Amino acid sequence: MPTYFETLAELCEKLGTTKKRSLMIKLVADFLKRLEPLEVEPAVSMILGRSFPRGSSLKLDVSWATISEIIKRLTNADWNLFLSIFKRTGDLGSAVKEFLEKSRTYRQKVLLENPLTI
Repeated sequence: MPTYFETLAELCEKLGTTKKRSLMIKLVADFLKRLEPLEVEPAVSMILGRSFPRGSSLKLDVSWATISEIIKRLTNADWNLFLSIFKRTGDLGSAVKEFLEKSRTYRQKVLLENPLTI
């Protein structure tokens, strides 16, 4: 049975909130044991923050302009609020999360009919 991408995202959230190396190792090991053989390489790449496997010449090459336009279209919220949060946090992921939580216009967008898998 394929592993849902949501499960990988939840693992990464847990990894981001712990500083204990032993707990990180346990969480990742437990996660990897449950994967299908073909899911291991892409999952490890994503855990390590890579978009593609090591050695690949592929690049996402997504510009800040593209990302900001996507955020604007999805939220239709106060862009100055996002910029102030981003300036304070210095991290795009954290800024987007906080921005969505604070935006009154935030609502869940369904991008796919079926759950995303690894």
